[in-house]
Amino acid sequence: MPRIIRLLSLLLIVGTASAFGGRRLATSAPRDEAQTFAAVILGPSSLRSYTQCVWRVNLTGGTAPYTYTWSASNGSGSGDSEWYGEFYGTGTLYLTVTDSNNQSVSILKNVFATSGGPLCSNW
Repeated sequence: MPRIIRLLSLLLIVGTASAFGGRRLATSAPRDEAQTFAAVILGPSSLRSYTQCVWRVNLTGGTAPYTYTWSASNGSGSGDSEWYGEFYGTGTLYLTVTDSNNQSVSILKNVFATSGGPLCSNW
């Protein structure tokens, strides 16, 4: 008798799925599709002064295409989604990213550059 009940239960599940075009019925509340626009600067926090290096941005959310505005205190460089540059001493790397919907996120990364610091390994 238990096999018949399992078989009937299985047929009921298959029949329900067929009645809805084979689509699975939602069993939980709908997920919120809104995603936060956020950015993180990836790259060294400590390096040797006057050493060329690369810092990259990791984005979540927002809508492409993006525009990037980088600046640095006590350093110089240029870039778009990556910033190529060097620091003359301890300073800060600033980034503002704006998406196609005019949403912006601004972040910073402190960089400790000293004469005895490590060489940049990602250049």
